[in-house]
Amino acid sequence: MFGFLIKKNFCDGWDNLLNLVIVNVICLFLGCTFAFLLFGSVNFFSLATFAIILLMTVVFGIVGLAYGPVAADIANFKGVHLTDFFKNIRGALKDGALFGLLCGGIGIVSVVGMRFYVIQLQSLLGILLAAVLFWIDIVFILSFQWFIPLHTLQNNDFKKCIKKCFLIFFDNTGFSIAM
Repeated sequence: MFGFLIKKNFCDGWDNLLNLVIVNVICLFLGCTFAFLLFGSVNFFSLATFAIILLMTVVFGIVGLAYGPVAADIANFKGVHLTDFFKNIRGALKDGALFGLLCGGIGIVSVVGMRFYVIQLQSLLGILLAAVLFWIDIVFILSFQWFIPLHTLQNNDFKKCIKKCFLIFFDNTGFSIAM
């Protein structure tokens, strides 16, 4: 089944190569810009750094959610144009920004929490709490991979999509890990 999935995605990607390349170049440009801003800051644990991280995740959340309908059209053998991506940005602003803020907030809390548990506590309890936080992050990452497809295909609101992400993960944990 995974062989068929890879073959289908390769063929669909090949048919829409220009569209995929342009969107990936946009993401690469945004990623390099944010990395320059992020690594240009003096202190990694500063308020400006956290603001840059949140802004970065918001932008990538919006871009990912805007590209979701285009990817769905590609998977359904429909013709797509580059303008479809740019038309979808307006509709993806609210939920994409919320998704980006949620992912960025979880990432910041995880980094600060693990640093605190391991470095500040310097005990076995700190390492255990950091490990628990790590596995909670893994659950979030494996669950949130379903957000963009669910939002695109079912047009649900933000809370309902988040709830369904966790339902899909806990119902199909092996498939979520394989994906």
